[in-house]
Amino acid sequence: MQLKTTTMIHADCTISDFEIKPDAELSLKKKACVLKNELFYHIWIPAFYDSNNDGTGDINGITIKLDYLASLGIKGIWLSPFFECDYKGDNMHGYDTTDFYSVNPRLGTIEDIKNLLHTAHTKGISILFDLPMNHTSHAHPWFIDSKKGGAYKDWYIWNEAPGDGWHIIWDEARAKKTWHSHSDSHYYGVFSGYMPDLNFVNNEVRNEMARIITYWLNMGFDGVRIDGARYIYEDGPEKISDTQRTHLLFQTIRKDIFDKYSETGYSKLLIAEAWGEKEIIRNYYGNNDEFHSCFNFPLTQLIPDLINNVAHAETKINGLIEYQLTHYPEKYLGGIFLTNHDLAGNRPATEFKNDHKKMALAAAIQFFLPGTPFVYYGNEVGMHNANLKGDMKLRSKMEWEKQQNDNAVFKSYNALCSVYNTILNDFEDIDFAFHGANKGILSFVRIGSGKRIVFLFNYTGKMKTIDIDPLKYGGVTIQHEIINGRKLDHSEILQSEQSLPAYSFCIIVIS
Repeated sequence: MQLKTTTMIHADCTISDFEIKPDAELSLKKKACVLKNELFYHIWIPAFYDSNNDGTGDINGITIKLDYLASLGIKGIWLSPFFECDYKGDNMHGYDTTDFYSVNPRLGTIEDIKNLLHTAHTKGISILFDLPMNHTSHAHPWFIDSKKGGAYKDWYIWNEAPGDGWHIIWDEARAKKTWHSHSDSHYYGVFSGYMPDLNFVNNEVRNEMARIITYWLNMGFDGVRIDGARYIYEDGPEKISDTQRTHLLFQTIRKDIFDKYSETGYSKLLIAEAWGEKEIIRNYYGNNDEFHSCFNFPLTQLIPDLINNVAHAETKINGLIEYQLTHYPEKYLGGIFLTNHDLAGNRPATEFKNDHKKMALAAAIQFFLPGTPFVYYGNEVGMHNANLKGDMKLRSKMEWEKQQNDNAVFKSYNALCSVYNTILNDFEDIDFAFHGANKGILSFVRIGSGKRIVFLFNYTGKMKTIDIDPLKYGGVTIQHEIINGRKLDHSEILQSEQSLPAYSFCIIVIS
């Protein structure tokens, strides 16, 4: 099916001249956007699996390892950027794009991408690509032409005298580097002078970005993660993020691109990296007319804080989830993660000093709070931070040798993935409530049609006695019970009190 479309929301936020034409052979047919109750896996491509022994992980390496991911129960993959880029050194991050339509040859080819899509889809695994739409590399042909005053001059943001007051919200010390000099003028680059911002006031830029998005979605990708979603339109000092036009553009993209794909039967996912507090993230859902999903950044540090006994962490988690359930659109889909490629934190093995019980507990909380878990590659085998600077510590080579049955962390992740896919398959959340059963126990119930699931997590270093009487939750029949991998027998469940060991959890499904 082929659709040509345009919309009129705001003079600076229209898009046109693109096609909705999904490749039926490579695309995964879905009526709803892919994410709900599906386990996702985040792959940093250069570090994952090297198929040709050239020292760099690649697209074919992911295809080779799809059976491994399927055995875990993974239903979706988020790929790090694979576009042609400028910097190809040790920290080749790929966000400095020089061609949005080609694949970095160190990672593979277009044919490799198509083969990955085809093979993944035959296994029921969705694939998301990562799009840094805020900027390009300074080596991109568009920017080289723009510096010369050519046809692409207005594709970037230029100012002879940018003035004072420009403010990078995450790093005040770098504020003077927002504008970068060239000849007798300055160009704007919020992240770096090596990555100049595109000028989305220019309709040619917007239309080109719409063509880029639909090019890859038409090919067969199941969705896109928008990098730096808060920084699309810059409206002057103190207004470089979260502007009205940024939201209007994403609402246009949702309506004219993603809703149109749903009409063809090939629904696609639009997910945001809107790194900020819960109130900021809330706005990127719009009224269920902007992003389908946003990553839950506020929760990421609260989970290790809870297990590390940081004061008030449970109260903060409760407050965060209750705010999201109250203020976010109904049935919102949030991406929950413990680490990713650039978060200034630690892998769980490093954070918890190789304590596999704490690592399993953190993963369980990540999996079963409302939202969709994104497992960062290597966390499931207990990889540590590498002895490298900055975010490179989170991008080291996958340690395949740790994928063994005697690895306690790997066994826990296998069990968690299995339980997740068993109890949440086709589960429709109707209601949610925290219970606060005991101090030191994170306790909540997720209520669905004909089924409710009780979760209890002992995040302390001591044995806890808990009340798990199913009748108190309105239950009649126990369908599934697990306590850190050990099945409870029926007599144990019927007891009004149950001992919950340190750093363990209990999941009870009641119908």
